[in-house]
Formats: sequence, structure tokens, C-alpha cells
Amino acid sequence: MNYCTACGTKLTADQHFCTECGVKQSPAEDHTIAGKTTPENVPTQPVEQQTRSDRQPRKPMTKRTKILIGLATGIILLLFGTHQFLSSYFDPMKDLQAIDSTVSGNDIDAFINHVNVVESAILDEESYFHYIRDNEWDGAREQYVQILDDQEENPSPLDQTIHSRDGEKLFTVKTEPLVFGLYSTYSLEAIPTKLTVSSSMKDTEITVSDKSETIQAEEPEEFANIYPGTYTISGAAQNDFGSFTYENTMIIHAAAEHNQAIEFATNTFGFNTNMPEATLFVNGNDTELSLNELDQLGPFPEDSDIEMYAEWENSAGTMIQSETVTPEDSSMFGGISFYFDEADLQEETELASAEIENDDAGEMVLDFRDAYEDAVNNKDFNSIEPFLKSGSEVDDELRTYIGDLQDTDYHYDFTSNEILDVEDVDESTVEVTTNELFTFTNHLDDVTDYDREKVYTVIMEDETYKITEITYEETNRDRQ
Repeated sequence: MNYCTACGTKLTADQHFCTECGVKQSPAEDHTIAGKTTPENVPTQPVEQQTRSDRQPRKPMTKRTKILIGLATGIILLLFGTHQFLSSYFDPMKDLQAIDSTVSGNDIDAFINHVNVVESAILDEESYFHYIRDNEWDGAREQYVQILDDQEENPSPLDQTIHSRDGEKLFTVKTEPLVFGLYSTYSLEAIPTKLTVSSSMKDTEITVSDKSETIQAEEPEEFANIYPGTYTISGAAQNDFGSFTYENTMIIHAAAEHNQAIEFATNTFGFNTNMPEATLFVNGNDTELSLNELDQLGPFPEDSDIEMYAEWENSAGTMIQSETVTPEDSSMFGGISFYFDEADLQEETELASAEIENDDAGEMVLDFRDAYEDAVNNKDFNSIEPFLKSGSEVDDELRTYIGDLQDTDYHYDFTSNEILDVEDVDESTVEVTTNELFTFTNHLDDVTDYDREKVYTVIMEDETYKITEITYEETNRDRQ
């Protein structure tokens, strides 16, 4: 039996360290302590005990301490394992590899599920997939890998852009930090192209996929956002000369904007007539356009079979109609003809000649209105005296009225004088109905707009028309 050389604790033969004080034991021969046999020249009391008698024995760890150490170790191992799992779970390379496998495997549905798209944008999934696979994916994948490498070296919350082979924006790589920024998720957002459309005709209904919209002008108008691919675009329009249709294939590339021009197949024709005031009818419908308002006829749809004629009303109230024509009746130089019977035109000329005197009476009233504006603004009755029958009631009234204006600061601005009707009363008397618009400003700068309807009674005197009476039929005032 051995004993510790330091503290005297009983030890077994194979113990090289004391279990009580921890001192390493020398391979000396057996010895005894406290009355037991010991080798010669060995002190009866341990040397270490003689020199370190104040050293306290090491206490064994308590059960609680051992449990706490075990828990701490377990937590560390759990956290390390969780970190390893999350690092693997959020590894962006796995997502990229998954997308790459959908492209190489021609799995359209899986590819679209990996890419975020704008819901309101037009998307043909199959066409878009083929465009990316055949034109853009190799370059896009390289850029994606570079972005991930840069993020690993220098993490940044900013979105990154993947460009097409032409340098246009193709995808956005969006970064979302998680768990206090220790991890990040990455998503690939597809960038659409803005589609604008122009048309050779107004009010054209445009249809692409399931979206339809009417554009109003020939200048490009924004139609929709659309993803790259091949699409069918159609258009429909209508005018007085027929209905038009258009259909074409449209290839959209990655770009900020794509403009598609709609050009309808049409024909236009010149025309001639001996009655420019006649109204044009197409397929029996009144276009409400006189021939003198048109520079040409059309545009017509190609191979159209419409019918046209012109119509006018003579002075007697009779409707006169030209012959019916079609676009096929167009000649090389004269175009389409709308001609009327010369006998009808001669009769109209005679009726018009009979009304010349009435027209002269209306022109005299308009000349009077011009002179009257000068008379009231310049306080000069002499400007209108030649138009009035001397000694008549209207002559006396206007002479007095203009005389009363001498010490006033009024102003008249005549904006419109229109002849509404000229009617014979008897062989020498004519009544001219007018509508007159003017603005009156008084000395306080108060402004009033007038809208008046008058009847001028005009008689022939010495081969000259004279005004004998002015009747106010209706007056509307609007103070500004």
C-alpha cells in the first residue's frame, strides 16, 4: 500500500497522482506512516506536507456545476448546428442552381415560379421563357454569381441589376436581411418593357393577349407593361367609309420602351363635283359633311364595296341627288364624280337671282352695324345717318341716343353680327332678322355681354335701302 508523499492519503499501487491533493507520486519503495515501516533516511512526515502545510485539498465538482457545464456545452452545439443549417438553408447558390436547372430542363412552370413578375404586366410564360433561355440566361447567370460573390465579401442591402446582352435592365436581385442581418434571402424580379402604340387612324382599339384599349391619336400612347417574347397584336377602327382590321406579330426585347405602329391597309380617292355645297352620303348614311369640307374621299378599307352619293336642297326646298358611285368608279385623273343635272343647277341659279335684292338688304344692315359701332364709340351720329330714313322714328331715336353719349365714358365692342333671315314684306319693304353679340363697358369699368335678336325694317328709297324701324325681339345679358 502506498501513501501520498505530500498529504499522506492512502493510494493504490497503480495511482500515479494523489486523488486528494493532485501531487504526482514518485516510484519510491513502500513506506509507512504513523508507526508503519518506511525506507531508511525517509522522514516520518511527508516532505511536501512539511513545506506546504497550509495547502487546502481540491474539492470535487458539484453535481450542479456539472449540469450547468453540460447545458452550456449543449447550447453551444445547438447554436452551431442551427447556424450551419440556416447557412445552408439560405444559401443563395442553391436558389440559383434551382433556377439554372429549370432552364436547362425546359421546365417553364418551375422557372416562372422562381421569378417574381409584375401582376399587371402582359406575360406569355412560354414565349418569355424561350426568350430568356435562348438569348439571356448565360449572361444573366454569370452576373447573378458575381452579385452573390460581391455580397459575400461586402454585404449590402441595396438591390442589384442584371442586364441583358444589349445592356438593358433584365432582372433585379432584391436582398432581404434576416435574423439581425446574419442571413439574407435573395429574389429575382423580372423587369418588363413599356409598350407604346401608335395608329394611322384615330379611335383604334388595340388588343394584345387579353388586354384591349382604345387609343385616340397618331402619336404613341402608353398601352401596357409587357415582358419580352413574341405576341400577336391586333387593331380595329371605323370611319364613315368602312371598317378596318389589322393583325401582326410583335417581338418584344428587354428594353425601357417598345413602340408598335399600327398601319391599316387603306385607299383614298380624289373627287370632283359641280355642287360643292352638296352633302356626302355613304351606304345611305348622312356623313354631315359637305363636299367642300373634304380634301379627298377616304380612307377606305381595301377592297371595299361601299356606295356613295351627294345630296343638296335647292331654294324651293327640293332635295336633289347625284348618281350613286363606288370606289371602282374612280378615274385616273378626275377621281370620283358627284355631278348634278344642269337643268337643276340652272333653276337654282334663277331662284338665287330673284333673291339678290333681299341679299342686298341684309348686306346693308351688316354695313350699318359696322358704322353704328363707330358712331357710339366716337359719339358721331353722322356715321350712321346715310343708313336711316330721314324723319323716321328710328332716325330720331338714334340721333338723340348718340347725342346723350357726348359726356359719357362708355365703350362698345361688337363681336358678331349674323343675318338669320331676310323676308319680303311687299314689293318695296324687307324685314332683316339678325343676331348681334357685343360687350358694353360703362364708366365704372363694369362689363356686360349682350346677346340680342333684332328685326330691321328696310325700304327701297331712290334705289337705296333705308332703315325705317328696329325692333328688339330678345335680349340676354351676362354681367362679368
